[in-house]
Amino acid sequence: MRSLLTDALSFLDVCGGKALDVGAGAGIETKALLAQGFDVLSVEPTPASGQLIAQEIVRSNPEWLSRWELATLPIQDVGLESSYFCCIYAGFSLPYCPPEVFGDVWSRLLSSLAPGGLIAVDLFGPEDSWAQESDISSVERSWLEESLRGMQVHRLEEQAYWGKTFSGEKFWHTFELIAQRPHKPLPTAAEVR
Repeated sequence: MRSLLTDALSFLDVCGGKALDVGAGAGIETKALLAQGFDVLSVEPTPASGQLIAQEIVRSNPEWLSRWELATLPIQDVGLESSYFCCIYAGFSLPYCPPEVFGDVWSRLLSSLAPGGLIAVDLFGPEDSWAQESDISSVERSWLEESLRGMQVHRLEEQAYWGKTFSGEKFWHTFELIAQRPHKPLPTAAEVR
């Protein structure tokens, strides 16, 4: 399990409830969320990944299958209920959401957080080498901060460096984010007076 998810879970008062794993891949974080007591929806558009995840769950604990659901769709095609998820995890999957729908998907993800729920994601910044590709979404720090108004931001780390990928070297410009929806709505300015 990536340290981003481990760190994020430390901010939750209680583990359990509904969790969303966006771009579940081989299911490592899906299994970790199941082990923590969550009911997990894994979103992974590659059908072969679904079989792999199911096999891994069976190897770990076959009873977890009753708390696991798979959506073999891109995230923009998944229906997201308001105030539903206690935990949303997306490790480097959201940048592959098409730019023309990214803003809407991001808003729907934040709206789907239950009170006290948190989101842990990796996003690309505009200087990332891959941000120039027409099918890659990147965000400006100011846009990201504005989108998180009213949420408690536990971590917003920006990194910029040259590093390796599966196909060679590239310039990485990333944001690692852990943010939590308050248990109660924050007071308005008029209420504070």
